[in-house]
Amino acid sequence: MSANLYWIPISTAKKSLDVLTPSRFVEAMKRAFGDSPWRLDRGALSRLEGMSAMWDHEPNPFETLIAAIQNDGNMRELEVWPEY
Repeated sequence: MSANLYWIPISTAKKSLDVLTPSRFVEAMKRAFGDSPWRLDRGALSRLEGMSAMWDHEPNPFETLIAAIQNDGNMRELEVWPEY
């Protein structure tokens, strides 16, 4: 039997994303990436950077996601989702 095997680092603890207007953030993410959960990696960086430039509230959740993906030069994949 032949198979391709893949792995991604998984954190054992989820981290909360500080967002002043969660519904606005969720709508922006849906427009950019479809339904959640959103799997984000270096391919998402240009869209996240554009979204970050347009965000007018502090803290800026897109900056947090960009920094987490870049992780000091070690690119990683994130999974982002809302919980209600």
